[in-house]
Amino acid sequence: MGAGIRRGFYINFCYIAISMLMPGCLLLSWLLDGLRIAGPHRFLRLLGKNSLEIYLLNVVFTREFDTLAPLLDHGPRCLFFSLSCWTLNILLGLALHRGIEAAKARLSCRREAARR
Repeated sequence: MGAGIRRGFYINFCYIAISMLMPGCLLLSWLLDGLRIAGPHRFLRLLGKNSLEIYLLNVVFTREFDTLAPLLDHGPRCLFFSLSCWTLNILLGLALHRGIEAAKARLSCRREAARR
């Protein structure tokens, strides 16, 4: 070993986070089942039901980062941007899902009326 040079073992934080993601999700699921509170279950079921719309809108927010970030960049590492976009993304996803469901119901009523 040279003077002043230390060699050590380094693991990138990204790999640590990825390796802890599955056990963390399983632990959270186990804890939520143990609590027997309806609120988190209802919220997670709502997110799951609207996940396609939320994902599609998330693609837009991700692609438009350069446009939206200067408007919402008020914190360290774009924390305010991320929180506001996630909240807006979920709310718009819920609204889009409800709009699609209403349009589908309206079209099915028109089809039934046309068949008679």
